[in-house]
Amino acid sequence: MTREEIENTVGGIIADIAACNQDEVVPDASLVDDLYLDSLDAIDIQIELDREFGSHFYSCEADELGCKTVKDVYDIVEQALNK
Repeated sequence: MTREEIENTVGGIIADIAACNQDEVVPDASLVDDLYLDSLDAIDIQIELDREFGSHFYSCEADELGCKTVKDVYDIVEQALNK
């Protein structure tokens, strides 16, 4: 899967959960400050990522990597898919 495909898929998941337009889900957008996501939304994102990509995206992994922006989420997915 290419980076562009990852960004389109993950961006769609984040947009659905944030109830916003996908064009608002840009790499430098803060998950909390710009997209107003909370910890329950983060769990929903992880569940949807698991369903879409067949991997497990645990909150501790995201916390350890400092997952604060949309780009951080893209990077975590890309790293998981390249393992």
